Amino acid sequence: MILDRAGRCLNLASASAPLLAQPPAALPGKTLAEIFPPQQAELFLTHLRDALAARQPVTCECRLPADDGERSFSVTLTPLADETVLFIARGIGAERSVRDSEERYRILAETAIDGIITINSQSQIVDANKAAEKIFGYRAGEMTGQCLHILIPESLRKIYDAAMRRYAETRPRFDSWPLAEYLGLHRTGREIPLEISFSEFTTDGELYLTGIIRDISERKETAERLRQMNLQLLLSQKLEAVGRLTGGIAHEFRNLLTSINMHTGFLRKKLGEEESLQRHTRGISEASQRAKTITDQLLAFSRREMRSPVLLDLHEEIRNFAGTTLPQFPGVRIELNLSPEPYAVLIDQTQLGQVLLNLLLNAHDAMPHGGEIKISTSGINLDEGAAERRGILSPGRYVRIAVTDTGVGMDRETQGRIFEPFFTTKEVGQGTGLGLSMVYGIVKASKGYVLVESEPDQGAMFEVLLPWVEDGRAAQESLTAGAQFVGYKTILLVEDEQSLRELMKDELRESGYCVLDARHGEEGLQIAESYLGQIDLIITDLKMPEMDGEELVERLGATRPEMKVLFISGFPPGSFKAGTDVNFLHKPFPIPLSRKVHEIFATPNHRA
Repeated sequence: MILDRAGRCLNLASASAPLLAQPPAALPGKTLAEIFPPQQAELFLTHLRDALAARQPVTCECRLPADDGERSFSVTLTPLADETVLFIARGIGAERSVRDSEERYRILAETAIDGIITINSQSQIVDANKAAEKIFGYRAGEMTGQCLHILIPESLRKIYDAAMRRYAETRPRFDSWPLAEYLGLHRTGREIPLEISFSEFTTDGELYLTGIIRDISERKETAERLRQMNLQLLLSQKLEAVGRLTGGIAHEFRNLLTSINMHTGFLRKKLGEEESLQRHTRGISEASQRAKTITDQLLAFSRREMRSPVLLDLHEEIRNFAGTTLPQFPGVRIELNLSPEPYAVLIDQTQLGQVLLNLLLNAHDAMPHGGEIKISTSGINLDEGAAERRGILSPGRYVRIAVTDTGVGMDRETQGRIFEPFFTTKEVGQGTGLGLSMVYGIVKASKGYVLVESEPDQGAMFEVLLPWVEDGRAAQESLTAGAQFVGYKTILLVEDEQSLRELMKDELRESGYCVLDARHGEEGLQIAESYLGQIDLIITDLKMPEMDGEELVERLGATRPEMKVLFISGFPPGSFKAGTDVNFLHKPFPIPLSRKVHEIFATPNHRA
């Protein structure tokens, strides 16, 4: 039964047996003194106060009169969140067996490496083990009696409440939840990726749910690091292939330019002083020179144009560059932050200047309204673990040149292509798209690496890592840096064509997404309402049996307002109610599905 602070019975389980020869219906409203003999009533009232004060269950044994004479009972008083107390009395004969079972469970739970939390039908926490304390940062006593909301991110609490209501309505069909991923909330406010399985049991007519909880933060971080390494490797392989192609073309093109220049020189001599014709030969020569510049850049990217690498004092070169070559950009402030430690690097002097100039020009172009560019240096020592996290194949000591801007930034898709020749985000005619390609080629030819970190509207940082050439001076203390956990995205995929659904699911999972898939709208609705985690995007066909895609999205809009939407269909976008102002991909897909998904996630505050 449920007692208030004064020991008055507020409610009694319908399955309760008669207590002290009184029918259950007669007990609500009575105090402990009116239900039990004076000695037991005073004992229970004392334990009730102790339980409320300590926020911990209190258990005692006593003998009470019953229908078949006096019997021994085990009484447990458990404080609840609303300052009430759950009073449970069990016959001592059965209690011995139950207590032995509970003791075995307690030993198992306290030694388990996974968190175990039990809640009642009102979502109040009634038990938590030590592993759960470690996962969430609360002591078990602090969690007991609290609503499970304290362990759920605020953005997911309405989804949880809706799922619990649906679970209560359909419990005969869904008597357990399989292993699934959810987001939890640490005491510090940090969100935790979790893997949880649920089961239910009933005691004294009260329904309870127990969750087995595993913190998968480390697994997610490892998977993200592996994904970044694979992306870096794929980018390197792609640029290597493009480099071989462009290098061969550039060399052939250079031969053609040589022939053009020779013929132009021959014509210039034969034409004499005829100015009108000489003007045309000068135009040919100027166009040939511009073509040669592009050819040189392509050769730099392909790493076939290695000039004369020499041992350079990096800081001296940067200061000379700043004093003589550094461009002046109106509205842009350029700050040098060079380490006091001297660094020696092996690289062609002219090509080092080209690397710095192109990084500065790229930063300037990213700030059309002005801003700040910082050039900084440091030494860095990468062991095998740090090299793997950065996607670098060769551990060792490197000199780091960082060029940071406060510009428009870039999304992940753009970062994956910025070193490709002729790739540019500028308008037609405003750039060749070869500047960063040349940086990449020069640095790779010098056995270094180029890395980029950026987010849309958050600026960008380009890091150039060059091998640190030891010159006998004291080694600088190592500086290491690791990749940050980005987190993961969950996608609900609803498609009635099985073969297509499987292909789409495989592509999305290879891109690092967690995918929930459904065969039609009704199944998609059921999965979304039962899934406690956040669903970041729904991809749904428009025309499906039982429930079409538009109705599905409309019904989910109330509980998942932040969920992005991508409609797919073989029909044109104008043939459905939502019109053309939506995320839409026509079948057969004109671009990879994963690319479209990247674009949607890169677009802020746009639901459909």
